[in-house]
Amino acid sequence: MFSAFRGKPAKTPPPQVEVVGFDGETLELKSETALPDGPATVILLNAELELEKEAAVNIDQGFPDKQLYWASLPAESELLDLLQPLIPKEAEIANAGGELPPSWEEKRSRVRLNRVLGAMSPQVAGFRCVTHDIHSEGLRLQVDQPLTEGSTIKIRFELEDHRLPAFDVQGIVKWCAPSPKKGHWAGIFFTQITDTQREQIDKFVEETLSYEGGVLTRDYVVS
Repeated sequence: MFSAFRGKPAKTPPPQVEVVGFDGETLELKSETALPDGPATVILLNAELELEKEAAVNIDQGFPDKQLYWASLPAESELLDLLQPLIPKEAEIANAGGELPPSWEEKRSRVRLNRVLGAMSPQVAGFRCVTHDIHSEGLRLQVDQPLTEGSTIKIRFELEDHRLPAFDVQGIVKWCAPSPKKGHWAGIFFTQITDTQREQIDKFVEETLSYEGGVLTRDYVVS
């Protein structure tokens, strides 16, 4: 005989996800569990904040193969205050070396490469965009909708070499203006980028410019 009282199936706990970044609006999450787009309940973890808390989020965009997701919090979420320390402060980043950083104009005087590279950003309408030019201090994006000057932007892009991982960087929008052809151009100054990434971009720019047609047969991987 079957019992009339069957035990309820065990409730599956929410997936645990690591908070790897927060800009005041968008959460950057890393999760071994695939997260579908849309509302989700997860357990947010962050060692720096000693955070381990269940929360409702909205998955705006995900890249399961990279275990990377962008998400937003409800406007009334108490986590907005808890996550404030993760928001990068441009002045602290720029002066981390104890020296006055070069001006934007000085940095833009560096040799840069006119190159169309696919890019993604949670701050860009539709998430996808392309670069117009690039160097180790920043890049110019072509976007469909204008970006707010002074706002923070996260960007993921890849150089034309399968040996290099994708570049996940952060910057600020220094200017934005209509493009002569379509959409808008936005000048981005990097505020969060590793020294290794800068070296890789410098080598990519230098060695691509040194070869006619941009044939990439050199080794610019920084060990």
